[in-house]
Amino acid sequence: MSKHLESEAAFEASVKGLLYRQWMTRRPPLPAGTRLDGQVGLITGSSAGLGLEAARGETAAEPLRRAHPTAKVEVWPLDMESSKSLAAFAERCRTLPRLNFAILNAGVHTPECRLSAETGHEQVFQVNCLSTALLAILLLPVLEETKKKRQEPPVLSIVSSDGALYASIKGLGPVFGEFDDPEQFAFPRQYLNSKLALVLFVAKLAEQVDPEKVVVHTVHPGLVGGTDIARTIAPGWIKSTLLSLLMYPLARSTPVGASTYVDAVAAKGVESHGSYLSEWSIRPYPPVMYTPEGEGLQEKLWTEMMEEFAFADARRIIASMSS
Repeated sequence: MSKHLESEAAFEASVKGLLYRQWMTRRPPLPAGTRLDGQVGLITGSSAGLGLEAARGETAAEPLRRAHPTAKVEVWPLDMESSKSLAAFAERCRTLPRLNFAILNAGVHTPECRLSAETGHEQVFQVNCLSTALLAILLLPVLEETKKKRQEPPVLSIVSSDGALYASIKGLGPVFGEFDDPEQFAFPRQYLNSKLALVLFVAKLAEQVDPEKVVVHTVHPGLVGGTDIARTIAPGWIKSTLLSLLMYPLARSTPVGASTYVDAVAAKGVESHGSYLSEWSIRPYPPVMYTPEGEGLQEKLWTEMMEEFAFADARRIIASMSS
C-alpha cells in the first residue's frame, strides 16, 4: 500500500521522477484472461479525452455501438457543479442491474478564478474535489449492492493527477476558504492543490470503507496528449497548439494514458485499497501526506467536507461501509 512507500516519495515528486515516469516506464500487459464481458461500469467526464478513450465512447457513442454491437453504451447527463444532478445521477445508478466499477474522471483546469453559481465554491475546487468526493460517497451503497451479488468487490477508481505531488496547500485557516479566496487563486496551483485535496480525501475515505465491500483508490494517467486540457488552460487554437507542442516530448498517447484506468479497475484488487496508483502500479502518496502537517491538513479537510456533505447524510453512508 502507498502508506508504506514513504522512502520513495521524494523521488516521485522530483523532476527526475517525472521524466522517469514519462520516458522509462512501459505499459505492462493485463493479466492473462482479463475480460470485462458482462460487467457494468461508469465513467464520468467521458465526453472527450481520457474519459472518452477509457469508455471507448461517449460523444462517439453511435460509432462505438456499430463497432461493438454486443456492448450496451448509454450516455447519461451529469452536471458536476450541481448537487441535485449528482444525487440524481447516483440514484439512477440504482436502476442498473449491477455496477462493477466506477471511474470518476471528470475534472476542469481553468486559468481564471470562477465561482460555482450553486455552491459559491471556486469552480476547479468544486468539480475536481468536492463534487467528485460527494459522488464517490453517493455511489458507495450502489457498488456495495453489486458485492452482494458477486464474489469480487467492485472498484471505485478516482482519477487524480501527478500534479498532486507538487501541490502546496497552506492549511493555515479553513481549507475551503483558501481554495475559494480569489486573492489566493493562482494558476496552475489551484489545479494541483485540488488534486492533492482529492488524494487526501480518498485516503481518508478508504480507511473507513471495508475493501471486501468496495475497493477505493486513486489513479493518475501521467502527462497525456490528445485531451482537452490544452484548450481549457490556453484558449484559442494558436495557444492550445503551442501548448500541445511543448507537451509533446513528454506526453503519452491517449490510449496509453487511458490504459492506467483499465488496469486500475480490471487488474488491481483489494491490495490497491486506499492507494495511489501510478504507472500501472501502487506508488507513494505525495510527500506531504507522510508528515504531521499533512496529517493535520487531511483531518481539517475531512471535517470541512463532512460538514459540507451533511445534507447528503454522508457520515451515515460512510459508516455503513465499515467492516
